[in-house]
Amino acid sequence: MSMHKFDPKHHARLDDPARRKILNPEEILRKAELRPGLVVCDIGCGTGFFTLAAARMAGEKGLVYGVDSSAEMLELLRKRLAGDGQTAGDGTMAGGGQTAGGERADGGRPDNIQLVLSQELAIPLPDRTADFAFMSNVLHEITQRSSFLQEVHRLVRPGGTVTVVDWVAAPTEAGPPVEDRLPKEQASELLKQAGFRVVKEFEAGPFHYGVTALKPA
Repeated sequence: MSMHKFDPKHHARLDDPARRKILNPEEILRKAELRPGLVVCDIGCGTGFFTLAAARMAGEKGLVYGVDSSAEMLELLRKRLAGDGQTAGDGTMAGGGQTAGGERADGGRPDNIQLVLSQELAIPLPDRTADFAFMSNVLHEITQRSSFLQEVHRLVRPGGTVTVVDWVAAPTEAGPPVEDRLPKEQASELLKQAGFRVVKEFEAGPFHYGVTALKPA
């Protein structure tokens, strides 16, 4: 099977305003039931398309880890935060991530984001870190999906959830080749095999599906 991987040199596509028409981050995160005060892991965060929305929704009592295996993507997100007037702090996470610090009282970028450089199958965060794990257009790119979801399972606290958003397995006017996509039914089955319980499946725009699964207490 071929494996479609997003090329970081095309990062501008991730923040194209037209993308919101097919993938609305606030609407999708609401469907996934992100609430204020939660600790979020945005896995495969890229340049922050969902990270920023999640940070605003989690609020000042919440925390969002923007996790990516691409140092280039994380650097772009770090500059994006700093370039909007938010100071990038000098805290360093395990794995080389940077803390985005600085209090914002002017409605600017959220300040509750920490960036974490990871490997595909090893995310340098403690067990049971997240109340809410999230990944968009990630799972279809992973070669060792079972091992990857076991690592996600390790990160989620009992009673927490993971939401997978990915391309529908049908021809669309945008997206990866159909043969490289992951059907919703297969994503749900992989989550179950990793120890999660699927609690919701939903439409995530015209070209995407969403699956939310619970880690039993």
